[in-house]
Amino acid sequence: MDAAHDYAVATRYLHNTFPAYVGYVQRMHAKIGPIVKDEEDAVVVRTSDGKVVSGKNATVTIAPGQGFSGNIVLTSPFNSACYAAVNAGRENFEGAAAEAIGLRETCAHGSDEPDFTTLYVDPRTQEPLGVVGGTNDRDVRVRLEETFRRVGERLLPAHFSVSVKGKSFFLGWLAVVAQIDYSRYRFLNSDS
Repeated sequence: MDAAHDYAVATRYLHNTFPAYVGYVQRMHAKIGPIVKDEEDAVVVRTSDGKVVSGKNATVTIAPGQGFSGNIVLTSPFNSACYAAVNAGRENFEGAAAEAIGLRETCAHGSDEPDFTTLYVDPRTQEPLGVVGGTNDRDVRVRLEETFRRVGERLLPAHFSVSVKGKSFFLGWLAVVAQIDYSRYRFLNSDS
């Protein structure tokens, strides 16, 4: 296994070309302590500029100033350009054999912001299966996970989740889960 080579091959799968519009359905689930919120939205994105022409961008906030907001087609939570491969080994991912590529974050951001730490790829094809990471400090543990699935010739996000557990000086005990599932992708030449 060559971590740098395998990472370069794997991340090529994440760079897609699209027609003028892409539609998808996003199901959002959030749980903050006893409060639960579920929403579903049909989204259409104009790919020339990333504008959402129907529906709304999903937003997941990890902490003030930290999180993900955007359309999943052009703005994935995992930005492969901001990571470099550091090692590779064999592990299981969601019950199947996978190559685990250890990652080092290369783009500047706040030191408290969680990073992805491992990209799991199919050991035969190098196709990305998912990426996980987070932070684990003395008071708060954050876990990030994004999974991918094949839609026709393209590899696209299937799921993104963030969980935060611990205690905050300002908020007391934290138990937050935010998940977004993406399905029913459509590739369109017009926005209707």
